[in-house]
Amino acid sequence: YVLIASAILALLMWQWRPIPVPLLWHADATWSIVLGWSIMIVGVLVHLWATLLIDHFELFGLRQGWNAILEKEQRGPAFVTPWLYKIVRHPLYLRWLLIFAPAAVAAEVLHWSPLIVFSFAALAIIPLSGLLGMATEELAGHAGPTVGGLLNATLGNLAELIIASLALKAGLIGLVKASITGSILGNVLLVLGAAQLAGGLRYKSQQFNPHLAGVSVSLLVISVIGLVVPALFHATHPDPLRVATVRMSEFVAAILMVGYGLSLVYSMWTHRAVFGEGGEVAEGQAAPHWTMRKAVTVLLVSAAAIGYLSELLVGSTEAATHQLGLSQTFVGLIVVPIIGN
Repeated sequence: YVLIASAILALLMWQWRPIPVPLLWHADATWSIVLGWSIMIVGVLVHLWATLLIDHFELFGLRQGWNAILEKEQRGPAFVTPWLYKIVRHPLYLRWLLIFAPAAVAAEVLHWSPLIVFSFAALAIIPLSGLLGMATEELAGHAGPTVGGLLNATLGNLAELIIASLALKAGLIGLVKASITGSILGNVLLVLGAAQLAGGLRYKSQQFNPHLAGVSVSLLVISVIGLVVPALFHATHPDPLRVATVRMSEFVAAILMVGYGLSLVYSMWTHRAVFGEGGEVAEGQAAPHWTMRKAVTVLLVSAAAIGYLSELLVGSTEAATHQLGLSQTFVGLIVVPIIGN
């Protein structure tokens, strides 16, 4: 990583060119000038502070030589994460993308290009979705395997659900339909496949609750059937105004919600013992690292931030996709599942 970063830096210094425009941006309002200078000053102070948190005496290898001169025992450096390093410990981590959250808000307030607002909001939702998933997993560790599975199923795709709801409200029907398909493909193929691959590379055999997996597979099959039925109905019963098709869709949606509710009753009440429900940590499952209060706080804050940024994302989708030459289907099928997961 250091060699690649150094090579890129050398390339930038070698190929540096001045931007051939007299003015990049200009601010007339006092509040915008104060905001710009404040962001710059805070960034410089944060950078300086993060630098001072590092033990440079040890970083440059001087401590080993000094201990050898003094004939002291050599000890390995301890891995510590003080202050900001608890959030961002390495540039390859995705949490540094949180900086795009205020950048997206500033871009919307300053009426920048919809493409910039769309890009900043999409990049900011990525780490927020990660924090949301982490908080959900921590809550699941406190609640037990069955309730934890319910939390993961309900809140794990909250980012995609918020985006789809706002897109539906904005009339972006194609994006919503594509996002549903992309969510299913992303979770079943990408997330589950990556989990099985990573687990198989490390462990010879992997264990899971077969009853819970059976219920999940059954619900997935029923959901796919529920998505197919309205399409088949519309194909076999031509309806120019789609009144009957909409009624059929509402009927199927009601059946799916009732079925999901009954599955919760089955797994959390009537057959609770079969699914290994309990407050203790399940066998083979890591104990939660966060307290319940911290997990709930992170969950609420990240969900609220995702909701606001999703509104910015959806509001700039049409103009941004037009500038990029992309379709709503591509955004819903590829972009939304990636940033949501």
